[in-house]
Amino acid sequence: MDRPQLVGAHHLGFSVSNLERSVDFYRDVLGGDLWREPYDGDSPSFSGRMALVSLGGLGLDLFEHESNEGEGFHAARTGLDHIAFGTQSLERTGTLGDVAGFLRRRALGDPVP
Repeated sequence: MDRPQLVGAHHLGFSVSNLERSVDFYRDVLGGDLWREPYDGDSPSFSGRMALVSLGGLGLDLFEHESNEGEGFHAARTGLDHIAFGTQSLERTGTLGDVAGFLRRRALGDPVP
């Protein structure tokens, strides 16, 4: 069978519980580019809102499904377990503690610098 030669991943889709918070994280913490502002989904098979973010050329489709009642991620459920991003310099990116602090402040509703 003749198979196509894959050259890499084009994009990933994530279901998120809060679209604005997710956009803030991928854009403000990880340095992604917002390709498309949050908008109502334009597919008849999707009910909710979505946004598109780019991280190093990898597209991330962020989906906030209308039926999601804010439940959080749980690793024991079927779905994406994790994703790892590469960086040229951990010093420029910050530390995992910086990222954890950002997430904690956002979860508590505190201002994020």
